[in-house]
Amino acid sequence: MTVRDILVFGSGVCVTYLATLLVKISSPLIDGEFVGEVGPALPTTAVATHVTSTASATTSFTVRAARTSPTTTRLLASATSTTSTFAVRAKDVIADISRASRDLKLDCNERYGWQMLQNWREANNAVCTPDRLGGSLVSCRVRKPFDLVNQDRLLCSLENAELVTYRPEYFKSPQVSYHSAEFGVHSCSQKSHSLRWGWWEKKTMERLHYNYPVTCRRGTVQHTLLLHTVWHAPDVENFYENFHDLLALVEAVLVLQLEFSDVEVLMPNLISSSNVTTSFFDIFRRLFSTVGIRYGHEWYPPGTCFKRVVITPSSGASTLTIEGGRHGKTLNCRSPLLTGIAHAIPRLFPDRISKDATEAKCAISFVHRKPHTDPKSRWVDSDRVMQEIEQMLLRKQASRFEGVLLKPTEWSFARILGVLARTGVLTGVHGAGMMHVMFLPKGSLLLEFFCGNRSPEIDLCFKTVSMLLGTKYKNTWTPNADRSKNWLNSGSNSCRMYEPKHMAKVIGDHLDGVSCGDGPGY
Repeated sequence: MTVRDILVFGSGVCVTYLATLLVKISSPLIDGEFVGEVGPALPTTAVATHVTSTASATTSFTVRAARTSPTTTRLLASATSTTSTFAVRAKDVIADISRASRDLKLDCNERYGWQMLQNWREANNAVCTPDRLGGSLVSCRVRKPFDLVNQDRLLCSLENAELVTYRPEYFKSPQVSYHSAEFGVHSCSQKSHSLRWGWWEKKTMERLHYNYPVTCRRGTVQHTLLLHTVWHAPDVENFYENFHDLLALVEAVLVLQLEFSDVEVLMPNLISSSNVTTSFFDIFRRLFSTVGIRYGHEWYPPGTCFKRVVITPSSGASTLTIEGGRHGKTLNCRSPLLTGIAHAIPRLFPDRISKDATEAKCAISFVHRKPHTDPKSRWVDSDRVMQEIEQMLLRKQASRFEGVLLKPTEWSFARILGVLARTGVLTGVHGAGMMHVMFLPKGSLLLEFFCGNRSPEIDLCFKTVSMLLGTKYKNTWTPNADRSKNWLNSGSNSCRMYEPKHMAKVIGDHLDGVSCGDGPGY
């Protein structure tokens, strides 16, 4: 062992010991200071992974701040540099968006491209500006154009603020989540503004405590905290709806010119990570894996100061919903923002490269839905459909295709991405699983079957997503469906009317011109 190796080893041991010591001497900060009836707080522990490179003689830590007290996080962050196994850089995503926006029409660019991010960044409205060095700064950026009625699409930021109180929202029913934390600000002058608070941020922004006696008695968090209430919590099972959450978080990072590796996410209306079992949530975990994600039981205690807290925009509306996006009425545009995200997410899953991803045959991926006893549910017998698809391919002698039953609720997201990489046709009954259209290759097709309580006259959100990505889209109704004004309650429009043989025939009729495996569709 050389002298240099001894020095590198010794420095690594010392830093590891220092980190361990800091963890031991830091007092637990999540100590049950809740408002309302909630479960006991979990004990705070710090998890630091020691990585030493003898080639570069550097030492780094991956700090999971979601399980670390604010004081420990602050001290570790000042002594180490953080790294992530699943690295996606925001500046690379912005570069992709910028390149794809060069030839975009102005109205499309202002809604879906680099110009949208730039305009949003520049539309900054001061709410309270600092009177002296170290004073608080409160500001909100307004996204325009955005078709909200009587409220603005806001991205608000609080700097040098102290948490006063909060009410955990994870006991609420789906779609009623909103920000309820209250912050104190100091040494800043209030400014007049014409901002129209939405229900999402209204309580927090209207209840700011001005001239608050800030003490930071529970420590100061140096990294940026993204405060984000999840749209469909506590049931995080809808890939389409929760993709709006991902969009809100990514847009906040890009607009504020932050890095994914430098921010922490707090999702106060999710009880804990153990309650989130859907595979697509791994996107969130991996994208923000460096500093981490906190959940409802991991709130910072009142008295904690923050260098910066960002209140992300509402996920009930997003880039996918503007201009009638939920109903397929969006402008005929491509979205560099959406394609940039679609390009970045697979890089979070290097484990997606498998037999599924390299298989020669082009997949007809049928999205499986959970069986349901309700006769009006949108469920069909997936196994029988797959049998009919195989028979259809034999009759058509379409040997380059094979049927694959895609199971989003059972497979890892890495495995799903591997199959999608070679999918020519993504198909199934209308539902959140159609959101996997995000990751189809060039030349592929999304084929959507409508039945039950969903209609192609209204529910065309995936047509919007397909158009924004540049992916081909087709849909079909249930045969002999009752399209009267009472169709929502009509048993005759049940998905049970779909014969698997008929579905396989419709799929077979759409194979011409389909290609797959030619690279991602962006």
